[in-house]
Amino acid sequence: MYSAVNNLSIFNPALWNPAKAVTVNSSGQVGPGTGSLYNGLQRVANGITPGLAYLVPNANHPAVQAVATGAARRMCPKHR
Repeated sequence: MYSAVNNLSIFNPALWNPAKAVTVNSSGQVGPGTGSLYNGLQRVANGITPGLAYLVPNANHPAVQAVATGAARRMCPKHR
């Protein structure tokens, strides 16, 4: 998978912090105020290309901006 505007993310186990894990109740709902929904996520490259942020809802939201960057732009091997 590839994105020209870098609006993809992956789960990176190395970035997951158990202390920031959310709690989920028996109904499958995340407990309010528990942990970080973005715990362990990593955005591709350097994040969303600034000039194209208008194409991505919430691209400039502080919570999105706080997600680590640096994942490879090609997240799956090429098909041959």
